[in-house]
Amino acid sequence: MSVSKNVELSEESKAKTLELLRLAFEDFFSGLSTPQQKNEASALFDESDPQFFQNLAYEMLVGNPGLSETVSKVSLEKRLRNIMHDLVDGGDNLRLSLLTDKLWHTLENQDQTKRFYVPLVGVTISIGHLDLGPLRLMQMDQSAVDVAIELIAASIDRTASSMNNKVAAKDMWAKEMTANLLGTVCVTGEVFGDSRTVDDAAREFTGVALDLLRFAIPALQPKDHVAVSLKGYGVPTTLRRYILPLGVSEGYIPSLKAGAFTDLCLEDRAVSTMDGIGIFKIANLINTNRTEFQVSIFRAMHWFGESQRQDSPSYELVNLVIGLESFFDTAHFSRTQNTKRKLDKTSLICEAVTVLLYDQIYWEKHFQSIREGFAARGEVVHEGKKFAYQNLGYMRDTVFIFLQALIDRMDEFTSSSELLEWVAKKTPNLQGQTQWSHSKTKLQSNSSIRERWRMEPF
Repeated sequence: MSVSKNVELSEESKAKTLELLRLAFEDFFSGLSTPQQKNEASALFDESDPQFFQNLAYEMLVGNPGLSETVSKVSLEKRLRNIMHDLVDGGDNLRLSLLTDKLWHTLENQDQTKRFYVPLVGVTISIGHLDLGPLRLMQMDQSAVDVAIELIAASIDRTASSMNNKVAAKDMWAKEMTANLLGTVCVTGEVFGDSRTVDDAAREFTGVALDLLRFAIPALQPKDHVAVSLKGYGVPTTLRRYILPLGVSEGYIPSLKAGAFTDLCLEDRAVSTMDGIGIFKIANLINTNRTEFQVSIFRAMHWFGESQRQDSPSYELVNLVIGLESFFDTAHFSRTQNTKRKLDKTSLICEAVTVLLYDQIYWEKHFQSIREGFAARGEVVHEGKKFAYQNLGYMRDTVFIFLQALIDRMDEFTSSSELLEWVAKKTPNLQGQTQWSHSKTKLQSNSSIRERWRMEPF
């Protein structure tokens, strides 16, 4: 998370911005001749050079690298535009230095720390709160909601509105926030920046929190119909079809459950399980400088989380395979290390997953089984074939355990290419050819993959 800090603007950038504003004012105002034009000066200036403030804000952000962490380009454009409008409406630029000095002071010294609250559905928590690195999952009881209401009330007090309007606004937001937050579990955190940059950060961090929770579902409640999402999404319902007899045959009323029917329950035992599968270890990397390997884990975990939201088995498989593909930089590895073995991208991925997870005696059958999942995904995506894949549970467990293995060993590698190099050394080369056969034999096993895998096979 971003932390509260002051930004020191460069003197060169301030001088350049001041001069550009002065020149723009002089060039523009010298062309105004009639009283009507002067009365409409602000609108006429915007029409004369619609890109001026965008370019000026961009130059300021480039000249002050730390500034982009606390103020958005749109917000900076608005502040600069307000200065120019003040000048042209007044008909002189005598106050330019005063206005820009005030802007510099605001940008360098304002307290931009904010706390965000994002309510979720599909999750309950019986332990008060749960920390995921710098994020917190909080049960929003009345006291927690009151804290949020106090924050918005203080913000309203700092506005220039009349007292009556302030009272009305506080009352409205207190009712709205109580209705929307009370009784929910919220993702909360503190960030530093203006409203637009903070909103971007809040959405990004909430997405990471959802990915981590969805990753935990197979370990916590594998047999329940769980779907953790933002409040307002995934409203549970039952989709029914009515097949009714006209003669003497029986009727049939099938149904499909859509949305979450069971909440993800976070309690002491769940916390222990989440720790065991690496949730807190990976959560500690949120908003830190991560290696390419660690960034790839977050990316793959996101797609696994998406797979847990799907009602359709075919969509779940598509997201599971994307999760595996999104982790590996096979293009880089193929250019640098794969010249002799000449494995295609799918084979490289299937080989890496197999070698990382299993004893060598199981390599052949697991390689083929994972490859079958890729083939079934291809039939759905590229050919639109009817979904007939029988080993979805196997693929789900494979990707789930693969992500755990990556988290467990994320300090050993800095990139996915390094992992592929490690796999290549573990796999014997048979005169430049892969040892994997391409038989169509299916793995016939209904036992859980959890009974066979090894976190540290070598």
